[in-house]
Amino acid sequence: MEIIDANTLFGFWPFRRLDMSLPTLFDNIKRHGIKGACTLSAKGIFYDFVQGNEETLQAAQANDWVIPVGTVDLRKFVGYEEEIRKRREQGFKLFRFFPDYQTWSIESILFRKLLRALNDLEMPFMIPAKTLKMTKLAEATRGFKPPIIVESPHYYDTAETLAVMEESSNIYVETHWLHGPDSIETFVERVGAERLVFGSSAPLFYIAPALNRVLNAEITDRQRELILSKNLLKAVITP
Repeated sequence: MEIIDANTLFGFWPFRRLDMSLPTLFDNIKRHGIKGACTLSAKGIFYDFVQGNEETLQAAQANDWVIPVGTVDLRKFVGYEEEIRKRREQGFKLFRFFPDYQTWSIESILFRKLLRALNDLEMPFMIPAKTLKMTKLAEATRGFKPPIIVESPHYYDTAETLAVMEESSNIYVETHWLHGPDSIETFVERVGAERLVFGSSAPLFYIAPALNRVLNAEITDRQRELILSKNLLKAVITP
């Protein structure tokens, strides 16, 4: 069964000592039978998004398992539209945003402008759930057409997340934080396996627990296959 990880990083992490080198990330995903990984340089989060995207491009050019993911920092407003267009032309499949680390809001006019640029280019994006409410995300992205991947909402936010997903068919959930009782089964029953994508958040988290939650969930093999790779392939990698 093919596995693709929607959520990885490489480079450095300023909050704790951690080996986030690209070779180490590759060793980790290979050990778990993962064929490819959506990844980006953490330099794009904390230092300079242009330099970070360039490092991601170089990683993808040198490693066929790397699925390049771009980012922009809305605190540095100038040039992001050109950067998104450039990276899409270079084969980037997804953008990720980090308002929690960069202290900007999805309710800001900057985010609305960013959404227009992404929508025009039909570019999907991923955003973390931990610093936003799903209802606010749904309101902010109303009319946005490409897929939106929400990075693992907390178990306690399951009801709100499901309600939003029932009304917004382009919103997907990444699975690494779905560790509550029967969480994956609940999402599959309510919105379908087609709306979940496997992610580990490696190397910040271990891959095995996130992967085992999907492998051991009480769902069909077809549903498992959708979550582990086919949904991401269809929605993001080969739309």
